[in-house]
Amino acid sequence: MEKLILALSILFLAACAKSNHDTVEPAEDARIEALEARYESLKSETAAALDPATGWPAPDDCDGLLWAGKAFAAGLPVQIDLAEYSPGELHRRPAPSCWDEKDGDVGSKSTISNDMILGWLWAKWSVKDLDALKRLAKYGEEHNWIMGSPTSMLSRVYLKPNQQGLLGRMIYALSNHEDSRSYRHFFESYPAVSEDYERHLQALGIVLQGDVDMEALEIELVGISDQMLDRLNDLVEAEPQNPLFHAALGLYTGDFDQAFTLLLDDASPVPTYVRGHNVEVLAKVEKLFAMMLVIKAHHAEEAAP
Repeated sequence: MEKLILALSILFLAACAKSNHDTVEPAEDARIEALEARYESLKSETAAALDPATGWPAPDDCDGLLWAGKAFAAGLPVQIDLAEYSPGELHRRPAPSCWDEKDGDVGSKSTISNDMILGWLWAKWSVKDLDALKRLAKYGEEHNWIMGSPTSMLSRVYLKPNQQGLLGRMIYALSNHEDSRSYRHFFESYPAVSEDYERHLQALGIVLQGDVDMEALEIELVGISDQMLDRLNDLVEAEPQNPLFHAALGLYTGDFDQAFTLLLDDASPVPTYVRGHNVEVLAKVEKLFAMMLVIKAHHAEEAAP
């Protein structure tokens, strides 16, 4: 059965993407040291502004887990495990939940959603936390991938196949290809989008998938597809002043020039999807995360085994 799923996945990829794109060594840029210095100073500044009890950028926000995951991945001391109320059961923020059986919507129409789980996946992949990923997978498998409540909001609480596949490949990679789950062969698709928050999620999803697939796939299907590269180009075209989008595209073109320019400019605009509680702190997290991508790319050879 697994061989059949793999064969179908390969056929699907062949139909959806003519080729796949690996990361490209970045062009040399003398500004890397200035960016690293700014990253360290901004990280200290942002850490001091985090919630003292939880380390979360916005612990009361019902989009809190997405931003907490980004903050954790960017190197901030976030207590990300506060989102896990019981093994594998994730919520949008530290207790209390944004939805409960008695009162229903007390901040959100669901306890969790795919975008919040994406933030958590970024956090756990950044530290290669295999045990946590297995807990999430166990919860999903036991609950038919309904990851929270209420079940009437299935579009939010059902973990879609794209993230099931991503989770399966994370586990496969971190277990040295020993823990192979059939859903690891589910691949993501990224149709064109028009809303700012959708563009944000596409950038995060594509970059994470590309990073995971470099380690998870034994066959020549690594990196990102033509469709994903098209989406990254679309993101930059839609928001040319967005450093995260330039950083994401730069991973696959080697061109980080505009990312450097925007990240080193304190007057560069904050993306419109940065909104909610503690927006000033979220804006810092957004910038730190983009800086992290650029810096990591410029030190990729040093990090390689």
